[in-house]
Amino acid sequence: MQIYDVIVVGAGTAGCLAGMTASELGSKVLMLDCKDFKDIGKKVCGDAIGLQHFRNAGLKDPPSDAIRGRMNAIKVYSPSGAHSYKVEGKGYALNRYRFGRWLLDQALDKGTELKSNTKVTSPIIEDRKIVGVRTIDDRTGENKHYLGRVVVDASGWTGTIRRALPEFHGFVKEPDWGDIAVCYREVRELKANLEEPGLAKIYLNSSIAPGGYWWFFPQTDSLLNIGIGVQGGLRKDPKALFKEHISGLPILQGSKVIDAGGGVVPTRRSLHSLVAFGAIFAGDSGFTANPIHGGGIGPSMIAGRIAGRVAVESLNKDDPNKALWLANKEYAKAYGTKAAGLEVFKIFLQELSNEDLEFGMQKKLITESDLTRLSYGRGGLSVREKAMRIVRGFRRPSILQHLATVASYMEKAKKFYSNYPEEEDYEGWSEAVYRLFSEFRKRIT
Repeated sequence: MQIYDVIVVGAGTAGCLAGMTASELGSKVLMLDCKDFKDIGKKVCGDAIGLQHFRNAGLKDPPSDAIRGRMNAIKVYSPSGAHSYKVEGKGYALNRYRFGRWLLDQALDKGTELKSNTKVTSPIIEDRKIVGVRTIDDRTGENKHYLGRVVVDASGWTGTIRRALPEFHGFVKEPDWGDIAVCYREVRELKANLEEPGLAKIYLNSSIAPGGYWWFFPQTDSLLNIGIGVQGGLRKDPKALFKEHISGLPILQGSKVIDAGGGVVPTRRSLHSLVAFGAIFAGDSGFTANPIHGGGIGPSMIAGRIAGRVAVESLNKDDPNKALWLANKEYAKAYGTKAAGLEVFKIFLQELSNEDLEFGMQKKLITESDLTRLSYGRGGLSVREKAMRIVRGFRRPSILQHLATVASYMEKAKKFYSNYPEEEDYEGWSEAVYRLFSEFRKRIT
């Protein structure tokens, strides 16, 4: 039986990046996806991405048919809508399907072999190493198996490979529901043109979107991606919340629903190890989405690119497992360190009431400069401004005390990931990270 150099499970963003990268480097790559060929590329999300992610992943900008519009800034609103922060930054509003097809075409053009309608049911494990995958053809019911030297699990948050592996320290087979965002969104064609088509808007309100937010992302002058994401485990239905609080907005009256659907995304730091049993986990399978807003396209491109390259580099090494471990260190440097700090900030935000959010934004306890630095991973909360913030927030000292704690623990979390360990030191490092986050939760709850 033929043995592939790399098997990629899933033809989404991370899978296509892993496939095209490994193929570019001359490897024989098989990519498997359960969807019908024509449906690959369909995905429910906010369809927005910052331009910097293409540079970070070494990709050219997408073609015009994959871009519906351009964004110049994001505005974040307080629960009442009276106060807001504006974060400048260039981005695209994507035609998500065309974007997915563009990535797929690049992988196929580089030589990646694709088998659609092929559901991976389990990994094949020999001597604690994944050597292939078992599959079933969704059309015929035929069972097959494929052998590969390295497997990349890019199967989404369900983690087809991840869920089937033995547990070890820091390896999360099933994410906690509190670390998941459940969303519902609609793309609507409006009757009237938008006043600010280049401005994306995020609304924080725990009564409407508990543990999350609702969004207003223009795609063209008259096309709008609007949706809601809530923290998992709260027994809140985002579709019902959308209907109750958002569908009646004046801007939506008389509009036409072009597309609608729901989705799930992990919103936490990435897996402590993105490498296990000879496999690499990329994209939502490795929990690589931004913990604050759940944006997963950019981190998935980075993770897929790293996974494809490291997989190929490991093939001719005397110790392939040690070579694969580099995926952990490279992802921590590229995005994982930022995500660890952002998870601390997310936990803090989810503890705040509407009154706390309103007060904090009114008094600018966190500034637009802070948000810009956080969004680009360029630092945490400014120490120089703390004295002024104490004056602003004297009526609510508990918020200030927590804010100082948040700033401290963000730096601690980032320090752990910026010093990602070698494999032999991994278990102690993983235990220390768990202790850090457990300690932080106790201090602010």
